[in-house]
Amino acid sequence: MTIAIPLESTGPPGPQIRWRVASARTLSLQQRDELLYRLVLEYRAGNRPLWASLILDFMATSIKIRVSRYCPEGPTMTIHDVYQELVCALLEDALSIPLAGPAHLERRLLLRSADRVSRGLQREARHQQEFESIEAWAEAHENEDEENPQ
Repeated sequence: MTIAIPLESTGPPGPQIRWRVASARTLSLQQRDELLYRLVLEYRAGNRPLWASLILDFMATSIKIRVSRYCPEGPTMTIHDVYQELVCALLEDALSIPLAGPAHLERRLLLRSADRVSRGLQREARHQQEFESIEAWAEAHENEDEENPQ
């Protein structure tokens, strides 16, 4: 069941919405979920780049906390890459997450996106284990060259 919330417009966000996003830290969890619900509905219906920036501003602290818990392995991914992955997953999930209402939306959206990023990092770690470092390879072949001079 989807709750219909009347939307004034699907145009650019007004100053009142921007102010509510900027002061979201002072809202209760229920009020935060209701505001995020409205942002996601507008994001789905309106000008996505404008609404995406508001969603990301709204969830900035939650995203930073979640990213700080990751430890990317190998030289191919840095913590900045993880941040980008989480942001992209969050915006993709905002388009597809079932909206039965605003209850626990911030938590559900962040957990869903974080699960996607975690699976990607685990896949990357398995992939990295398949390859030996160039230093180890060079050292192994250097010893072979010394044993078999031509």
